[in-house]
Parts: sequence; structure tokens; C-alpha cells
Amino acid sequence: MFREPIGEYAVGSGKYDTGFTGEGTRKRRIPVTFFYPETEPDIRCPVILCNHGLKGNDTENTVLCLDLASSGYAVFCIGHPYGASKLTYADGTEFEDPTPFEEIRFRLDTVEPLWYEDILTAIGFIKEMGATDHKWKNRLIIEDMGAVGVSFGGCCSVTAALKNKELTYAVNLDGSMFVEPEYIFPDKPIFVMCSPFNHKAHAGLVAAGCTNVRVEKIKKVSHFEFSDGIYLTKKGRNNREWADRISKQRAELILDFIKQTKTY
Repeated sequence: MFREPIGEYAVGSGKYDTGFTGEGTRKRRIPVTFFYPETEPDIRCPVILCNHGLKGNDTENTVLCLDLASSGYAVFCIGHPYGASKLTYADGTEFEDPTPFEEIRFRLDTVEPLWYEDILTAIGFIKEMGATDHKWKNRLIIEDMGAVGVSFGGCCSVTAALKNKELTYAVNLDGSMFVEPEYIFPDKPIFVMCSPFNHKAHAGLVAAGCTNVRVEKIKKVSHFEFSDGIYLTKKGRNNREWADRISKQRAELILDFIKQTKTY
């Protein structure tokens, strides 16, 4: 179904589960799909955390993840149990949040803290992998991690980066923002790629005091087409060349932004 990745490296993948996080009925493991470049053992790889959209799953941005991994990045796609569709863990067990989309979208302020907790749990898992895993020990550049997400996952990528010092930048793919009054790190580089519909939603970042925001408006692309959904819409199915071109452009813009922000 998918085109060839844009980078120079072949890409491998693996499925992992983190340890437990949360309490009570919210106690959960976080499924993580890992896309990595098949590089030489002495090459260190920058880390990107990828967050899916509301009622999505950790494989809905596979095309983008393959592009990033083939370009030399270690990409960890986080599955968020509460607010996702059905998720599958590495041991084959499944979890499905039964809350309807129309219900959950009106209480995103209660979901965002859970997703932030998921992100922190994933960061801990990645740091442990970089310290102990026989293949990845000392190969993950954990001192300079970024977060990329689509829709609500893009919003949560931004809020996580602005609250956590271990994330050095964030990329938001067409996610509307609900912004908190204050952030600890308002100078983090933020890249917003959005449809005309969501373009004005990001003015809240500047209003909240964010000082390093880049916005790229993508015309004639619907919200669903900011993920792998671009290959499933009527336009994408009828015009594969267009879908490939837009998805490549998306990856190239993100890579250009990351290269401008890197500190390693």
C-alpha cells in the first residue's frame, strides 16, 4: 500500500510494552511501536516520539514514521489506551476504550493529562532501552528528544514539550490547541502544519507566550489526510501520485524543521 521511504536507510520495526503507569481503573501499560534505521552499530540515532490522534492507534502514521526512520531517526509510536481505538500489545492482548468519539471530544482536558503521563512513561522506557538494551545501548540520543503528533496527538505533543525539559521540540499536524495559561518552557521550537480550517487555532500558542512557533498552512488537504488516512480518502485512492507527493512534502518539512533545531 505504501510508497518507498524517502531516506537512505532500510527500516526495521519492533513492538514493545512499557511497565505499568496510572492508578486504580487507569492503571495501564503503554504499547510502543518502534521504527528504527538499519545503521552501523556505532551510529547514534536521535529519538522522536509519535502520538496518534483521538480514537486512533499507534500505527496510523506508519508512512511518516518510515520516512523519519529511514532518515536516521529512532521513532517510537505511543499507543494511548484512554482515548484510542483498539490497541494491541506485544504479548497479543488488546485494549479498547469504549468511550464514543463524540463523548470524549468534549472532555479533552481530562484526557490530556493521561496522554502526558503516557508520554512520560514512554520516555522512561526509551531511556532504559538506551541504557540496557544490547542492540541500542548508548545508541539513542536521549538528551535531545522531540514529539510529533497528528490531531489531538499533535496538541499533546506540544503541551508535553512545553511542560517537560526532556523534549526539545514539538510538531503538531493539524491538531486544534487548547492551551494552559502558563508553560514552563515557552521558548521550545514548535512547528505547526495545518489545514486552513485549523490555521487560526494556533494563535493561542502565541497568546500563551510561546516565542518560537512556525506555522505552515497546507491547502486542499483535509484533516484526515494529515495521517495515513491520505491513502484512504476518495481523493487519495483516486490520485496516488498526489497522496505520495503530499506525504513526502510533510516528512521533508518536518525533517527540515528538526535539523534547524537540533543541539546534538
